[in-house]
Amino acid sequence: MEKLQAASLTVVVVDPQSVADVAKTATLLGKAVGADGDALSRSIEQRVDTVKTKTAAITNRPRVYHEIDASDPAKIFTVGPGSYINDLIEIAGGTNIAARTTSAYPQLSAEEILRSDPEVIVLAASDYSAKPAQVAARQGWSVIAAVKNGRIVTIEPNLINRPGPRVGEAAETYAKLVHPELFR
Repeated sequence: MEKLQAASLTVVVVDPQSVADVAKTATLLGKAVGADGDALSRSIEQRVDTVKTKTAAITNRPRVYHEIDASDPAKIFTVGPGSYINDLIEIAGGTNIAARTTSAYPQLSAEEILRSDPEVIVLAASDYSAKPAQVAARQGWSVIAAVKNGRIVTIEPNLINRPGPRVGEAAETYAKLVHPELFR
């Protein structure tokens, strides 16, 4: 970092942690490189606001479990408050089963997930992640509402795994998974 600054190069460090942070980052990076980051920021905000408008009056906010990594079945990584995926769950009209944890990426036991009885299970569909059939077949998981009702869904990992310029599209896609009846 010091070498870059010594060479009189502008250094910009970004670490967006929320959906709102992504829009702000677009503006900041646009200014840093002499481009119109405001246009991208407005586009993100408009797409997110459209989803928020559709989900604002919803009284049925399904319990959502977003799985990050279940390679250790005793401690499964999910998303919690402070993560931008938690924001997406809320914007989409869902209730994150890990919303009361104290970490952005907490680990839950299978028992905690079972007790939470998620109505929607979201998986990032990468080559190494669990597939819906594998999740449904986990020991004891047949009693979960999402499993019983066939609501184990996948989302494109390149869309969801990092808070970037496609976050508006991510909000729309997540909303379609949580509330398909509103987003056809």
